[in-house]
Amino acid sequence: MNKISFVFPGVGSQFTGMGKELYNEFPVFKETIEEASDLAGTDIFKVWQDADQKQRLNELNFAQISLLIISYASYKVLQAELGIEPDMMIGHSLGEYSALCCDGIMSFSEAIPLVQKRGECIISAAEQLKGTMLWVINVDTQIVEQVCDQLRQGGIKVYPSAYDTSTQCSISCFKDDIFTIAKALEDKGALVYPLNLSGPFHSPLMQQAAVDFEKVLDGCTFRPQTSRVIANETAKLYSSDVKGHLTRQLVSPVKWFQSLDLLEASGVSTIVEVGPKEVLTYLTQKSEKPFKAYTFNTIQHLNTLKNDLLVAEDEYLMKISACKGVAVATRNYYTQNSNYQRDVVAPYREIAKIEESIREGREVASEQHLKQALVHLNTILNNKRVPADIQQASLSHLLSDKFKHLV
Repeated sequence: MNKISFVFPGVGSQFTGMGKELYNEFPVFKETIEEASDLAGTDIFKVWQDADQKQRLNELNFAQISLLIISYASYKVLQAELGIEPDMMIGHSLGEYSALCCDGIMSFSEAIPLVQKRGECIISAAEQLKGTMLWVINVDTQIVEQVCDQLRQGGIKVYPSAYDTSTQCSISCFKDDIFTIAKALEDKGALVYPLNLSGPFHSPLMQQAAVDFEKVLDGCTFRPQTSRVIANETAKLYSSDVKGHLTRQLVSPVKWFQSLDLLEASGVSTIVEVGPKEVLTYLTQKSEKPFKAYTFNTIQHLNTLKNDLLVAEDEYLMKISACKGVAVATRNYYTQNSNYQRDVVAPYREIAKIEESIREGREVASEQHLKQALVHLNTILNNKRVPADIQQASLSHLLSDKFKHLV
């Protein structure tokens, strides 16, 4: 079954000028940013647009609340313009908070101060450490894990901190150990690049941040419900232990490509990145999984989504009419059927009635009408005793692109 997932970016996707087009075009976007500015006590949008404030935008704490705010505001635009809700959601690191807001587990007004406190806990812990992160590519992540295990046995503290693809990950460590770690990985064929980050994030080295943040979370109220959000630290759907997930996220690697595995296994075929840049769209494409990946942060992106994901009434009508064509054109493998009028002609007439009712304006074509037509078509094909593989091929051809989920 076709399903949609929204994904939300983390720190690094912010840039000067972000959100301007949506701010000027959509009142709900502007109103959300203004609400956030009141909660944060600063003119958020002004900072985003001011090149002279680029340094502030890239400061960890401000970048985090900025990404939460712009992602949530963008989600509100998608709700208003597309009227679709995602079946599942993932956020990369900080983006998990955006997903939780959109899922209703935490409110937007509560999330902003919470993310600010999270940033303070992270910065405070990182300042006590001479830590950093490295980007490792060109080698299987299992090999990276093995190298990290071996180095830890020798007393070097190094941990995987994000699994982006099967051959691309980041690791966290102390700055003094960079050369030794890089050499060990390069000996295995890896390419290693230092990241300009101020701490060994998403690793056990950030334990103090987790301890401090857990105390902050004690004062928070979350809405218990069946979640659509996949947790970074487990690559599984959120349990009711929201506090535990958010605490452990600080000391656990982001299991991104493992989360994509869950999306695929759950029937998701379309992924929409909601927020600035296209980092997660790129990672989705690199995963080589059969997802259709989209980005949403401009009006052009929105128009593409409307064209590809929304179905017009006349498109439903065309498919209903095509059901009649398949019914007539498909060979009858049961020529001795004495009940042909009942088994084939009658369901064909039911499809014709659906089409006629729409064409005469008595009803508006919808997915439900197409589903009804498909039920009658399946009855016809079964009563003609059409082999299963031919039935599948006919339906797959009939229901391509937007209608795949009905096959």
